[in-house]
Amino acid sequence: MLGLAGKTATAFRHLSGGERQRLSIALALAGSPELAVLDELTTGLDPQARRDTWSLIEDVRDHGVTILLVTHFMEEAQRLCDRVAVIDSGRVVALDTPAALAAGSGMEQRIRFRPSRPFDDRLLTGLAEVTSITRHGDQVQVTGTGDVLSAVARWPARPPTGPRWSPAPNCCTPT
Repeated sequence: MLGLAGKTATAFRHLSGGERQRLSIALALAGSPELAVLDELTTGLDPQARRDTWSLIEDVRDHGVTILLVTHFMEEAQRLCDRVAVIDSGRVVALDTPAALAAGSGMEQRIRFRPSRPFDDRLLTGLAEVTSITRHGDQVQVTGTGDVLSAVARWPARPPTGPRWSPAPNCCTPT
């Protein structure tokens, strides 16, 4: 189920990081447990392996196994978890559904990145989660609320609304 069938004769030290992670998941699920504790489930996995693993965990969960998941990926928590506990310095500081935590946080967040090509700031300021954009040299800082990180991460793949935009060699211009 985890794509390790061809690795049965391979010593652990010779497995790649992703293969080691998948083996850890297989060992946690061996014997059909009622509860499986998965710590940083998809660390080291490529995007396709991450999605495949999420599907596997959803299937395992749907067959009655309770999953206790430790993750830093909000997207993973939103997809796999019914409830999320946010822990800070060993204390539970929030406990709710992923959607309620994302919607109710109201906390302003900042994301800083270096774009691979120039773009018009209006492409991001049009996102509901984005409250402002500032530039610091070649870096862009986006400030927002809610699930601003996911909104910004999905933005390049999303078709723009409003005026159509098409990239030019060194800028983005309205068409």
